[in-house]
Amino acid sequence: MTPTTAPTLQARAWATRIAADHRFPDTAPDILARLYVPGLPDVVADLHTEISANAEKAYRGPRLSSLLLEGRGPRTVTDPLDADLRWRALIWSLLITGQRSAYHANDDRLLKSDHLYAAVADHLITTGEPWDRTQVELLLDATLLGLIPLYDCLQICEGAADTALEPHRERIRALRTLIYNRFARPVYRANPVIGALQIRALHLLLRLGDPRPMDELFVPGDVFGDVLREHHPALHATPGLADLFVHLLTPTGTRPTKAWRRRTTLFLNALDDPASTVRAVLALVPALPAAPAEKGETHSPYLRPHVHDILTGMVWCADLLPREQTPWVVQVLEPLAVFAGTGLGGSKQLRAERMATAAVRILGGRGTAQDRDALVRIRAEVTKKTLLKTIDSALATSPATTRGGRR
Repeated sequence: MTPTTAPTLQARAWATRIAADHRFPDTAPDILARLYVPGLPDVVADLHTEISANAEKAYRGPRLSSLLLEGRGPRTVTDPLDADLRWRALIWSLLITGQRSAYHANDDRLLKSDHLYAAVADHLITTGEPWDRTQVELLLDATLLGLIPLYDCLQICEGAADTALEPHRERIRALRTLIYNRFARPVYRANPVIGALQIRALHLLLRLGDPRPMDELFVPGDVFGDVLREHHPALHATPGLADLFVHLLTPTGTRPTKAWRRRTTLFLNALDDPASTVRAVLALVPALPAAPAEKGETHSPYLRPHVHDILTGMVWCADLLPREQTPWVVQVLEPLAVFAGTGLGGSKQLRAERMATAAVRILGGRGTAQDRDALVRIRAEVTKKTLLKTIDSALATSPATTRGGRR
């Protein structure tokens, strides 16, 4: 694609007309004019005709996939296009789906049409050519204007090469700020979709080697972030800790993979004193206050999902450090496991079961007599059957049990 040039009068005229026809907002014509090339108006018209004709069928569920087979439905328009026009057809489809015009207009016909446009966009994203820096620029500019869905923009950026993204760090930072500001609003704080977008934007910046300050990870009112900032400022300001937290925002699963361990070790080694930092963070857990309930929640988890992911990852970090640097593991993980493995006020809803399970598995794997004794004490405090089963399994396989027998 050629470098950005000023749109022609022809491009601006088409953009103004098509934006009005589809009830786009006032910010859309500039983006549409940049998208324009000769031939695009015919593609847009043909695609819209094909989608309008098939929208009813697509909305009936199983017929959607059949309409995206080669030589059928909208693909009769998109398949013959060269790579550049296919990309422009994709942007057009994203612009349609990004407006949610059907919802605003209460127009059932538009709703069904938008549904098929979204499917076409997904198909073109997964089958298209690699994006170049100019294409990424237009994508980000349109998204920052609210014209393209955040989810699709992040999906495309995650699949783009670093060389296409590097020139646009400022735009990606602005995208993350846009998501953060939405995530900071109480009505969205408990929304897992917005939370996931925030995490993905942070991961994208981390991938580009763009460290983010700790305050960008936690919105005001986030219990864990507030505790760090207000009561442990030195820990809050630890160089490299925010990057480790961003990495840990992706859950480890029931047990960390080898790839996760290797990647996490790199972040740990970037800290000045990994063992002391991990210990300091984990020591905070038993005193963390409950996250306040958000509007619209029927029940509130004790910890927000992103905090649970970070702290569970930090528990596993204790298992990555050399044993000689972690003589404190039992001292720290035992109260953490009891706290995370029990419910507030005796509730059956545990504060953080994955975190408690990680602590139990680490203690079981270490296998000293002190670790085994800690597991016995933890077992006496918890009541949930799934966690008790994990503790029993850890005790049964603990080297201390194997060596010394059951007591």
